[in-house]
Amino acid sequence: MSHAASPRELTDHYQITSMILGEGSTSTVHKAIHPQSKVEVAAKLLSLRTDAEEYRTEVLALSRVNHPNIVSFRGHKRLVVNGSLSGVVYMDLLDTNGSQPTLASLLEKEIKFHERSALQILSSLVSALSHLHAEGIAHRDIKPENCSIHMAQLKPILFDLGYAYIHPRCEREGLILRENIGTPLYMSPEVLLSRGYDPFAVDVWGLGILLYGMIYGDVPNSDVESEEELQAVMSSSSGFPFPCCSAYMAKLLGGMLAFQPEKRWTLDMIRAFIDEYSSN
Repeated sequence: MSHAASPRELTDHYQITSMILGEGSTSTVHKAIHPQSKVEVAAKLLSLRTDAEEYRTEVLALSRVNHPNIVSFRGHKRLVVNGSLSGVVYMDLLDTNGSQPTLASLLEKEIKFHERSALQILSSLVSALSHLHAEGIAHRDIKPENCSIHMAQLKPILFDLGYAYIHPRCEREGLILRENIGTPLYMSPEVLLSRGYDPFAVDVWGLGILLYGMIYGDVPNSDVESEEELQAVMSSSSGFPFPCCSAYMAKLLGGMLAFQPEKRWTLDMIRAFIDEYSSN
């Protein structure tokens, strides 16, 4: 039987409070508290009428992975809120308004990272993405809003896997998808221009966008106002310039943000390049 939502919506596991931690295009994230242990978690609410697929995808993806740089899964539940059936995904609570800001919030303040600090963060993200890919999961929505960074430890956390692509761990060769997923500003050229794409190569582009943001305090084409204009800019370009950084960093960014996906570096290539730099 349906009922109106109260400030604390009692579930079997947690009490969902009225405190909103964040809002996305399809979801709202609340703080939730375990009534016995008082452990606080994040509760992501999605409408099962309009966003059932996103709910199922996030639950399945998070339940498969266990990595220190991917948000930890704390369970899920379906419940009625304001007369509508919702899916709730419970995750570790990130202090995005304090010690673990999102990269997006750092870019709003034009904060830049030294190259060695950026590479330390990138190395952890490569490890996280390698773990995802080994499980047959492509994130498909890697962007500054979906990555928090513990500033004291330089520890990144990837989250928001609702748009992930989940594939059998074998038979990935020749995989091409047509469904355009993500935010246009952060899309790889092959996604933005509807050319068909390998979702695992798209994730490398996403990491490149994060690295670019850490180095420059901004993302490419941030001054472009519309998706149509962005498509025109990207279709007429063969690559981004990388001024005011070391030759090493320019080479790394160029490999990750290669416009042609067949020339884009793999995670193994990125890892080897970082290891070579770290050994010098």
